Amino acid sequence: VLKLREFFEGYVEWAIAAGCAAIEYGYPKTANDIDIIMRKKDLARARRLMEMLTPTEIITHSKPTEYTGFKIALYNTDIEFFADPVFHTSQGTFTYSADDEMFNHTRRIMLKERDFIPVISPEDTLAFYALRQSREKYDEIRIKHILAKQLIDKELLLRRIQKIGEEKAYERAS
Repeated sequence: VLKLREFFEGYVEWAIAAGCAAIEYGYPKTANDIDIIMRKKDLARARRLMEMLTPTEIITHSKPTEYTGFKIALYNTDIEFFADPVFHTSQGTFTYSADDEMFNHTRRIMLKERDFIPVISPEDTLAFYALRQSREKYDEIRIKHILAKQLIDKELLLRRIQKIGEEKAYERAS
């Protein structure tokens, strides 16, 4: 991940998301892969940069979560890069956008002395799992661990969830 940080520095805005973020914020399990969220406009650039290191594989996920991105295997770890996942739930279809507010609230997590990587905030991690609405049996457990271990900015969490709801309302009106 530190190699990715060095490689993307100044070219692509990105952050660790999903399982690795949940682990950082209190979920006591290990991750099978690393999920990296970025702006949709940066996805193609990131892929070109990564192809300089290793072959990439285009991935397309379908319902209940849809997104297009790419995957690489680096140091025996699968790393998935994605932008704007779409969640299909019983309440409707919602897009989780990598936007300015998300990037402004990322946390810098130290991996080694003076080496930091960006991780989406605990509030964005909670919004992410809440949107999935227990697509996986562990989502509810992840949410409980994050709530128990992190001081949550309730206003930020509410804004993030409301923004997603507003985007949904806009899509319905269009």
